[in-house]
Amino acid sequence: MKTTLRIVVIVVLIAACISSESLSADFGGPAGDGWHTWRVAAADGDELQIYVSIELGEPLRLRVRGNSVCSDNFDVEAIDLGLVEVDQSIGWLQKHITPRSELSSDVLLAIALHPGDRPVTVLASIVKFGTDRKIREEALFWLGQSDSDEAFAILDRMLSAGRGPRYPVGSLH
Repeated sequence: MKTTLRIVVIVVLIAACISSESLSADFGGPAGDGWHTWRVAAADGDELQIYVSIELGEPLRLRVRGNSVCSDNFDVEAIDLGLVEVDQSIGWLQKHITPRSELSSDVLLAIALHPGDRPVTVLASIVKFGTDRKIREEALFWLGQSDSDEAFAILDRMLSAGRGPRYPVGSLH
C-alpha cells in the first residue's frame, strides 16, 4: 500500500512539473481579468515576481517584487503563471510600453530589472527611436542605472555623437 501511494505521489509531482514547464513554454501573458503573477530571473541574480492586474482584457496596474524593489503593503490574491523565460517576460511587457499610459513607467522598471542584454537593447531602442519624450527620458534613466558594459558603451556613443572639435581648456576666450 505504501509503495502504491508513493508511486501516485511521484506521478502527480512529475505531471505538475511537466504542466508547469509547458505553461511557461507557451507564455502568452495573463488571460482573463484579475491579478496575475509570474516569476522570472532578475538582473541581481535572484528572482523577480511580476504582478499585473487585468481589467476588460487590458493591463491596468503592474507591481514588481525582488531584492532590489518591492511595492510597499502589496498583498493580493493572484493567478500564478509560474516561472517564465526572460525573453518571454520582456516580450509581453514590451507590448505595454506605448502608447503612454499609467503602466508605462512600471513596465520600463520591470524590463530594466531583467538580466542579460535584452533589457539594454529594448531601452536603447526606445531612447533612439521612441516618439514619446517622457518614455524616452525614463528609458534613458533605466539605461543609465544598468551595470551593463553594453549600456555604458551605448551611453558613451550617444554623448560622444554631439561633440564638436575639442579645444584645450582655457583656449576659448
